[in-house]
Amino acid sequence: MVPLTISIQQIKQDMITADDVLSPSGHLIIPKDTPLNPRLISRLKLYNVKTVCVIIPDEVAEKLTAAAEKDKPLNPEKTTAEFKNFNRTYQDMAYDLEKACGQIINHPEEEFDVSSIVEPILALASTVKNTLHLMNTLQLMREYDDTIYIHSLSVALIAHTIATQQNLPEDQIRTLMLTCAFHDIGKLQIPMEIISKPGKLTEEEYAVIKTHPRKSYDILTRAHFPQEVCAAALLHHERCDGSGYPSGFKGERLPLFAKIIAIADVYDAMTARRSYRKEICSFDVIAEFEEGGYQKYDTTLLLPFLTGIAQSHINNQVRLSNSLIGTIVMLNQHKLSKPMVNVDGNFLDLSKEKNIRIVEML
Repeated sequence: MVPLTISIQQIKQDMITADDVLSPSGHLIIPKDTPLNPRLISRLKLYNVKTVCVIIPDEVAEKLTAAAEKDKPLNPEKTTAEFKNFNRTYQDMAYDLEKACGQIINHPEEEFDVSSIVEPILALASTVKNTLHLMNTLQLMREYDDTIYIHSLSVALIAHTIATQQNLPEDQIRTLMLTCAFHDIGKLQIPMEIISKPGKLTEEEYAVIKTHPRKSYDILTRAHFPQEVCAAALLHHERCDGSGYPSGFKGERLPLFAKIIAIADVYDAMTARRSYRKEICSFDVIAEFEEGGYQKYDTTLLLPFLTGIAQSHINNQVRLSNSLIGTIVMLNQHKLSKPMVNVDGNFLDLSKEKNIRIVEML
């Protein structure tokens, strides 16, 4: 527990004074090591105390953070005309994608108009202002729905960000968007009770899930999709260190599209809200990628993507695991998940404060 000098606005019950609290005239108001209560907090305000050095016990931080989550108001972005239009467009696109998947599976011999799916994705991507805007909007979308089609469209928009960072030519981006739209089409041949299971899968169920890349490949091949699309659908769960499936291929055997979709797919899955857990904060997701991702994913794709996400949050307010609210002021290039945060004038280097992390973007 690190002593911190914080503003009176952030003082909460059960925080403990780390030093004697003195009045402006030097009189003792509250001694050191005193748990604060509403009466003492009122005394601080009465004496016009602006800041107090406190210790925040872990159990107090957890209680305050949980209370803040419970009392969190409706995100005002959901009420904007911009979001409502995005949501309506997204739902329409998901419906069109569902129909397209049905056509491809049931009538593979019929020619499919790829532009009917690709062009709306590109048009929607062009409305995205920046990385932060995209991630925030997708987060709100995932509170509404969590179907294969919504996920595939989200993966496409995230992959578009990665492709843009890599300066891929327009024709490759179009093919990548097509691949993203249908990379999970094989899941439609997996029993729904497995796909939508809210808890952890059994080994047998996971083995069934792992068949979906091969099913996607077979479906798209029968429908005469380009080979690079089929190959990326087959290989998007492979990893550069050989730990993926279905074949355990390593990095040199993986095409660019598969490596891009691998990152976008995992990022979207981790940031999505599930029935058994809330959505994961983007900095926790970055931390998970940092933990083992540099071996599993192509770092020439992953590092610019994670850096872009982290940079987009500079100057944004965040809630820390000790319940305090601060502002991200600087990134640590060697630990993107642990930036420098300003809390009431205390500059906390989270790469050195091992027990403090970002739990929520505000």
